[in-house]
Amino acid sequence: MFKTDKLQASVDRLGKDYGDDWLGWLPETLAGQVNRHYGGVEDIDRDRILAARNLITEGQFWTTLDIFSATILAFNWVDADMGMEVRPSPGQIVLGTKMAYDLAVKSGQDPGNLKFEDSVKSYIAAIFIDRGYVFVPPEFGAVGDIQEYLNRYFCNPVLSGAVEAKWRSMMDHSWPDLEENEVDVQSGKLLALKKFMDIGGVSRQRSKIDALHKIILE
Repeated sequence: MFKTDKLQASVDRLGKDYGDDWLGWLPETLAGQVNRHYGGVEDIDRDRILAARNLITEGQFWTTLDIFSATILAFNWVDADMGMEVRPSPGQIVLGTKMAYDLAVKSGQDPGNLKFEDSVKSYIAAIFIDRGYVFVPPEFGAVGDIQEYLNRYFCNPVLSGAVEAKWRSMMDHSWPDLEENEVDVQSGKLLALKKFMDIGGVSRQRSKIDALHKIILE
């Protein structure tokens, strides 16, 4: 399964080998040095390291839409082709945002400043609405801040309120029995998202994670 600490471990190794110097390198310099030092790093591995560097040094992940999307995709091992628009899924967004938050906090950034600007929140909300979500809980970290946009674009306070109440009930118990009604369907989707975030992704990505872990750490 997806181990979210592997990227942090790679960042820690770069810090051990190069100090803070690598954070100031141009993307081409960093990519070339990583390839020479560790050997055999694939494009998506390079993209993840570059995304982590940008997150630590620039903070554009929280403010700039294209940087946010590219970082989420890279952190989820999605190698987007040039010229193709690939929208991240809700699961990729909650997992990638958790990874970004953890990296930023460990690098010394103030957790209180790690919030999305309006354009990014609106983009995330559009993706969640497109997938049928009406409520996003605060347990999803910064992604939970999009609820005002869900309310604005999907005006069904009765349904969203019922889903929120169900969610609060579920958080106090183990996996509940869910029925085939709209509230339970919504609640089940949220619970699946939380478990996806908590375990760090899906098992099909394990081979890619182990490959990067071996390249960088061994």
